[in-house]
Amino acid sequence: MITFQSFMINQSVIAACNFGPGFRTQGKSARQVRQPLRFRQQGSFGLRQTGNAGKNVDDFLIRDLAEIGIVDANGAYLHEITPVMVAAYDGFDRLRYANPAFRAAWFIGPDETPLWSDLMRRNFLAGRGTVIRAENFEEWLRSTQSRRGKTGFRAFETDLVDGRWLWMTETVLDDGSMLCIASDITDLQSDERSLRQDRDQAIKASQTDDLTGVANRRFVMERIEEMLKQQESERHRRGCLAVLDIDHFKSVNDRYGHQAGDMVLCDFASQIHQHVRRTDCFGRVGGEEFVLVLPNTPPAEAELIIERMLAIVRLSRPLADHPDFRYTFSAGIAETQIGDVAVSLYSRADKALYAAKMAGRDRIYRSDDLPDQAAALG
Repeated sequence: MITFQSFMINQSVIAACNFGPGFRTQGKSARQVRQPLRFRQQGSFGLRQTGNAGKNVDDFLIRDLAEIGIVDANGAYLHEITPVMVAAYDGFDRLRYANPAFRAAWFIGPDETPLWSDLMRRNFLAGRGTVIRAENFEEWLRSTQSRRGKTGFRAFETDLVDGRWLWMTETVLDDGSMLCIASDITDLQSDERSLRQDRDQAIKASQTDDLTGVANRRFVMERIEEMLKQQESERHRRGCLAVLDIDHFKSVNDRYGHQAGDMVLCDFASQIHQHVRRTDCFGRVGGEEFVLVLPNTPPAEAELIIERMLAIVRLSRPLADHPDFRYTFSAGIAETQIGDVAVSLYSRADKALYAAKMAGRDRIYRSDDLPDQAAALG
């Protein structure tokens, strides 16, 4: 029987239109696959019937989806019985749906809805699931989460402890949820696998800050550009950029040494990263300066998010040899505007950061709260 939940999952699957190697839609075009004949998705909460009023909705839906190869003649969704692994995560990276193949591969119970980070952690400790080639799991997690779900679409190869090799795609939908599809490619081009794995590791390294493990300047700036491009196409959508800077960082290096300074940087990255939404992007752009990209987020909401981060960092004690040591940070927030480029948006956030520093540090300033003259200074 087709359920509302399974239909919504299939709408996402159809939209992604990528079941992996070997999947076919019986000769239908991409447009036909994405648009079932009589039904279309309405927002995230309902279906709109577009014809044949009074007929049985399930009968028409089964017939239409069977035509394009998404269900069988009895209405059973093929992704429930296919070896292709299908899952959907919400904007907080909690599992909301997984077919039996996905649950079996990652050892997820029938009624479980774990956070992705918790799922990876428990499988790593149990020596199963995804192969994680790292001695420090938390460092691996921080680096991986800095890139996971930050782009609209990502495809990569990964392997499982049981020996299978997978081609996986991640498609981020408009509401921040993410569709994951994995196909078993163990038998395909195994002789080139090492080369492809080295390539993926090189890409990861080029997007990661060596010291802290979060995203680097290059990756963050690309996310800023993406946010601004999204605003150009959908002008009702606005986002924010926040520039975060550790207070009195030079004095930390001068008093405790550069090794202690590095420990503070790593602690700051870890503390902030734990509270970054999957739809946002956090990275280090240089020295003690970090950036948080918040798409589809108004300034008031961005301020609340960073207020919580301020409180968390105030409680941190990162230097074991100096248990009384504590530190803070300041932040400047700027909302995207029509006609913005990365430089203009960053400049407004930087001016707001400067105002927060001048006002006493350990606080947030928004660019729209600054006097017009101060905000306009070059």
